[in-house]
Order: sequence, then C-alpha cells, then structure tokens
Amino acid sequence: LLEVVGLCTGADAGVPLVDVSFTLGPGEVVGIAGVDGNGQRELAEALAGFRAPASGTIVVEGRSIGGSGPEVARQGGAGLLTDDRLGEGVVPSRSIAENLALTRLRDETLVRFGLLRRRVMRRDAAEQIQRFDVRPPDPDTPVATLSGGNVQKLVLARALGVRPRVLICLKPTSGLDARTTRNVQNTLRDYAREGRGVLLFSNEVEEAMVFGDRVGALYRGRLSPLVPPRETSIAAIGRFMVGAG
Repeated sequence: LLEVVGLCTGADAGVPLVDVSFTLGPGEVVGIAGVDGNGQRELAEALAGFRAPASGTIVVEGRSIGGSGPEVARQGGAGLLTDDRLGEGVVPSRSIAENLALTRLRDETLVRFGLLRRRVMRRDAAEQIQRFDVRPPDPDTPVATLSGGNVQKLVLARALGVRPRVLICLKPTSGLDARTTRNVQNTLRDYAREGRGVLLFSNEVEEAMVFGDRVGALYRGRLSPLVPPRETSIAAIGRFMVGAG
C-alpha cells in the first residue's frame, strides 16, 4: 500500500528526516517507537502531505503523493490521526456533528449549493457516535465539554469515516484510560484486517511491539530496520530509541 524511499526533510522542518525508507502492506500494522522530538511528527506530516520532503518518494498504491499537499495525499489514500486532539484534531467550540463533518465538506450528500445539510449531518453523526461510543451521545454537544477519551473517539471516527487506504496514527492512545486504549487499538487492528494499512507511532516500546506486525524505532530522524517483534526485543528497540543501538 505504501512505499517510502530515501525520504529526507530540510533542517528548517523540525527534526530532519534522514534517508527514511520502508513499506507498509495490506492488512499490516507497523509500529514505530520513539521519544518525542526524534522525527515522529515530521515523518507523519510528510506522509500525510503537511510537510514537503527535500528529497525521496512517497507512493500510495502506485500513486506518488510526496510534496503535493494534504488534499492530494488524502485523495491518494493517506489519512492522519493527529496526537494534538484539541489543538489540531477538533474545533472545540463547535458541535460533535460539525467536527465529524470537517473532512467531508466536498461530499455532495452533506453539502448542497454550498450549504450544510444539517439534518443529514446530525443523522450521520448519530450513527458514528453510536458506533464509536462517544459520550454524551448528542450530536449537538460542544466538543469542548467532552473528556479526552471521547475527543479521541471522535477524531478516530472522523479519520476512519473517509476510509483511507493508509492510516497514519500519532500516539493514538496517549493519555487514555485502559479501557479506551484497548478500544482504540482493537478498532485500528480491525481496520487493518479490512486490507488497509496502519502506521502507529508510539512513545511506548511495549505498545509498538505488541501491536505491530513489524516494529522499528526513530532516533534523530533515522528509522531503524522494521522487523517482526519475534526477531527483536524491547531492549534492542529501546537502545535504538536513545542512540545506543
């Protein structure tokens, strides 16, 4: 589904990525562990079109999307689940229904003659709320009143709603309670089983190891080889994360 070859970013783009290359296949989850500030956000944003590469290629199902912007990346099948839920993931002052509609504003079933079809929007939101167990189950509830776990359910519902072929997840379980963490992980695993790909960035080596079909680590913009968990260890991944590998 995804092929990345020789991806580099400039020094003005946060942590520079250095010759990052890997693949992601249908039905596969790849876990990438790393301490914050070592290139996770830069790689995720480059893959989703929010950050232009200095060199290298990003290809989703045979279509090059590198450096073409987020809309081209989204149309090409790449979706991003940000870790900044309130700052980037939602508009807190708006309702659950409005936030769920943000990525569908070109959908003719939702927008007619430039105007939102609010009845359709609320109906679709109610279905997503039930499916992802967002609480309270009221489409008109302002997102600012939701708990962190329910905000994460909302942004996950929206990300999956447009059915990306490759879903890029930045720390999707960070700050969540144990029950919500399991629900998010199970949802992502089920999504991959549909023949799609999930790229999971995590601060927790254990999560990357347990969740990923292949696992690696980022350190100062460099990606370790991706290998099945049985072929490595928490200690080995941890050493690479701190530059000792």
